[in-house]
Amino acid sequence: MRSSPTSPPWPSARWHDVIGWIAVLLLPGVVGVVTERADWCPDRIVAAVQLLLPWWGGLALVVTVVGLVAAEVWLVVAGAIVVVGVAVVTGPKLLRGRRARPSSPSETRFSVGLANLYVDNEEPDAAARQLLEAAPTILVLTELTPDLLDAFDAAGGSDRYPHRLHREPLEGEYEAGIFSVHGFAVAKVHTEGDLRVVDATVALPDGEVRVVAVHPEAPTSHDGFRTWRRQLRALRGLLAQAEPATIALGDFNAGTLQPPYEALLHTPFRDAHDLMGQALAPSWGTGPSLPRWVPALVARLDHLLVGPSISVIEIRSLDAVGSDHQPFVADLALLDA
Repeated sequence: MRSSPTSPPWPSARWHDVIGWIAVLLLPGVVGVVTERADWCPDRIVAAVQLLLPWWGGLALVVTVVGLVAAEVWLVVAGAIVVVGVAVVTGPKLLRGRRARPSSPSETRFSVGLANLYVDNEEPDAAARQLLEAAPTILVLTELTPDLLDAFDAAGGSDRYPHRLHREPLEGEYEAGIFSVHGFAVAKVHTEGDLRVVDATVALPDGEVRVVAVHPEAPTSHDGFRTWRRQLRALRGLLAQAEPATIALGDFNAGTLQPPYEALLHTPFRDAHDLMGQALAPSWGTGPSLPRWVPALVARLDHLLVGPSISVIEIRSLDAVGSDHQPFVADLALLDA
């Protein structure tokens, strides 16, 4: 009588190989947690892992579930360790609710918008119309090109924002511009080390606010990473000496959990999104050609930092029209010193 072949034991050796490779996926998460806790960002690879740290936490959770299903205790433990580590890093920001805003009868309210237009934006007219409909008092645009500026003005930007400051001529993808309903008391484009700064003091009806617009280089190459570090260090130095009624904003090409960005918050400045419990809400990571309702998924690169004399009332996101970044508008108040 012919015997039937013996079935291989489960999990098979191949299954163990799969589990081993799944476990390897946890290593970047470990690196991200350890380096973030150590306040260390030595190269662009570590910077990328730190940028994506919340996603590694999600992956580790999946690995933990796989370990439970496969009855692999060591995989459950490894995944759980990474989940807990990421939770320690991100938990305070995820659980932070909207902070109470001090009220003052002498405060001056205004709004500021930030939009990375994207140099290859195929819907510049629609992008401009959205920003003009949002109608912030002050608008900062990054990746500003002559063609995008022409489209913005053709849509009514020159009428809405007669006061503006940017470099002349506009060159490259790291340009930024400040556009304001109100006039400038001081306006200049200058450099702080390797960082180009568009710097204007806006004369509001009942006070002045300094607006600092920047767009550091993306740390996607070895040289780019080193430049990015120097630029963020230069911005930190500028903020450490800035007046209390100052805001700094732009596409920082830096994520909330990266130490070079976190160092900016060692100054008197605060992250506006963090104050509103939105620090980990991504602003970058959608495709310019995707439907506008598709949210940004990767990380927050677009930031607003506020000085001690600025209070944050509300932040609302706009659609990513033709861009890979999601714009936002923040309602702020200038408090009487």
